[in-house]
Amino acid sequence: MTPSPTPRGACRHTQAGFTLVELSITMLLMTLLVGMLFSVYTFLNRQFTMWQERVHLQSQVHVLMQRISRDLQAATLVEPDSVQAWTIALGEAPTVRYVYVDSVLQRNGRGMHAEELRVISFGITRMAPSLPMVVADSNAWPLRYDVSLQLAGTHAAYALNTSVTSRSWSSWPPLARLSAAEE
Repeated sequence: MTPSPTPRGACRHTQAGFTLVELSITMLLMTLLVGMLFSVYTFLNRQFTMWQERVHLQSQVHVLMQRISRDLQAATLVEPDSVQAWTIALGEAPTVRYVYVDSVLQRNGRGMHAEELRVISFGITRMAPSLPMVVADSNAWPLRYDVSLQLAGTHAAYALNTSVTSRSWSSWPPLARLSAAEE
């Protein structure tokens, strides 16, 4: 058998395949798709990390505030030692000392928060009572404190302010200070 002649100008190749142009365009589109997917992954990973840090900050602030609130509720006396230190007398329990120095909040000389976090601000302010309480001693008032705390991490910061009312009662204004000032 002899092969049949092909007409003039007809293609002699019968193999199917892709041209170089088609392969180049496909590779370009795949590169763009992988680049976009990587960008989305990077963005979502960064958002997740920031969300995780915010949750950690909120958790730490709430744990610290609960501890400070418990101490202030049991307090019989709160004295500021300086702008950044407070001594809290807890009745029959030992005295507690809070110190805020170098972005670290310490309770009795020990750091209270995770090392990767830093304290931006901390303060305890004794407030004048707003309502008189009817008790045997008409000058007795519950002690009220405003506490503010702000923590910061790498990407986020979280602040919380709260008021704490002590379970113990005291005269307002403090009689010991008035009598000392009058002399």
